[in-house]
Amino acid sequence: MAKEEKNLVAYCGLYCSACSFKVAYDENDKRHILEMPAHYDQYKDKPLQFCPGCKLDEQGSKCEIRNCAKNKGLNH
Repeated sequence: MAKEEKNLVAYCGLYCSACSFKVAYDENDKRHILEMPAHYDQYKDKPLQFCPGCKLDEQGSKCEIRNCAKNKGLNH
């Protein structure tokens, strides 16, 4: 697996390139978000936003899995 692809495997194990938020942004097609379950309704009226993936995002995160893995020096 190439280094770029490894950066797209989140700390939790999800593959970022399959994420509806990333696909919607990359394809400029909000349909990917609009078709998500009601749990994500809070995002359906917001503009599309770029997400580099949690391994490349240097901003703080509320994700406990990410924070735990980073603190322990783990990839996932």
